[in-house]
Amino acid sequence: MTFAAAINGDGTIFSVDTNGNSPKDLFDFNNLTGADPWGDLTLLGNKLFGMTYYGGTDSVGVIFSFNYVTAGINELKTNSEEVKVFPNPSNSSITVQLELTQKQDMEFVLYNSIGKVVYDKTLSEEQGLINQEINVSLLSEGLYLLKVNEGNQFFTKKIIKEDIK
Repeated sequence: MTFAAAINGDGTIFSVDTNGNSPKDLFDFNNLTGADPWGDLTLLGNKLFGMTYYGGTDSVGVIFSFNYVTAGINELKTNSEEVKVFPNPSNSSITVQLELTQKQDMEFVLYNSIGKVVYDKTLSEEQGLINQEINVSLLSEGLYLLKVNEGNQFFTKKIIKEDIK
């Protein structure tokens, strides 16, 4: 999200493409829908909520919602071995499983729905089957993006964190 950029100069919500392409503009604020979004976004269900500093009917700002599920997450496809993530959805921990053909460093990064890193761990792994457990029990309910860096390749997977019912 930007404060005062985009087409109307009033801010925008954008997504970051995991393939390395330019950010994609998802929503442009205008003075009627609010202007100059600020502060943190809050996830509730399938919507992100936030507020703007200006704009709206009385030009004193608005509280807005954005359905992030319809925006989607771009998932990278590769010809290498598939990364398995289970259980997904999860309320406690997930296991990331993959096969390494040689010893190498592996990085496991978990992003929340607004792109903030909530988990980052780098390990030197031996050749063979890797099972990396990631504790998600303290994370808020919602959609996350797991990025696994393996040498000069990376994989992404959508992760759903559920609360215990």
